Amino acid sequence: MRTKKFAGLATAAVLASVAVPVTNNLANVHPTDVVEAALTSQQQAFLNVAVPNAEAASAKYGTYTSVMLAQAILESGWGASGLATEANNLFGMKGSYNGQSYTVGTSEWSSSTGYYNITAAFRKYPSWAESFQDNGNKLRTGTSDNPSRYKMAWIENASSYQVATQGLKDGGYATSPTYPQSLNNVISSYNLTQYDPTVDTTAKTLKATSATSVYSGPADPSVVSTTGSIAAGQTVNVDKTITYKNGTSYVHTSNGWVNASALTSSSSQAPAVNANEKPGTSTNSGSPVAKVTYNTNCSLG
Repeated sequence: MRTKKFAGLATAAVLASVAVPVTNNLANVHPTDVVEAALTSQQQAFLNVAVPNAEAASAKYGTYTSVMLAQAILESGWGASGLATEANNLFGMKGSYNGQSYTVGTSEWSSSTGYYNITAAFRKYPSWAESFQDNGNKLRTGTSDNPSRYKMAWIENASSYQVATQGLKDGGYATSPTYPQSLNNVISSYNLTQYDPTVDTTAKTLKATSATSVYSGPADPSVVSTTGSIAAGQTVNVDKTITYKNGTSYVHTSNGWVNASALTSSSSQAPAVNANEKPGTSTNSGSPVAKVTYNTNCSLG
């Protein structure tokens, strides 16, 4: 198997910049034990541009923003690599983009020969926005022979970013055995989870305000399949809500994922009943002049 070399100079520089040691065994680490690394001005400048683009890609493709940011940081050395500065390519994507490519030397790895140097064409993007979108598309749609190749990195399947990074490794995104840990270290050291979508597992019952579609995943309809529909007025039981930074929310039902904007709370509050009133009576207590009790059980003859 051949693969792009992961532990390049840019990656080494990134890992060296992590100011504090972190562990991937987060179950044994208390939140107060994680010390956030200080950002340099160059790193902050990178995040200022990268974060909104990563959040947009996350909302469209249903991924962890933190994972894509960590990938970009490792692959591009905080946007400082030649591939990033000359081709806006933050993820080392090979080939061409709308006919545009950038040729540069890189390292490959083979199980028979180890690492070796080659010259390859990489995709050249108009901006970082397209680079993030392309990576998000890769994570959601996989490869032509296996569209679900990275399904364990999808936010609906990965209960945490640690599960998602392992899903990338298991899907063959990188062959380095330390790839998940390297991503996890960057995410925890720079508090990248603050950019992730929120996941709420509160169970609730909602009602459709209009007919709406049900989808295979919590992502833009253009990148997931339609699995069914819900009629206007139909109630559904929800066990998970995912809300992206752009405000878009999807809820999970027994039939799939639904855009939360098409649903509303199905509960209705009954009118308050005065404990002193007898059944079948209604009291007008709003007048300062008189309090009148009406018998609501009588009928007009």
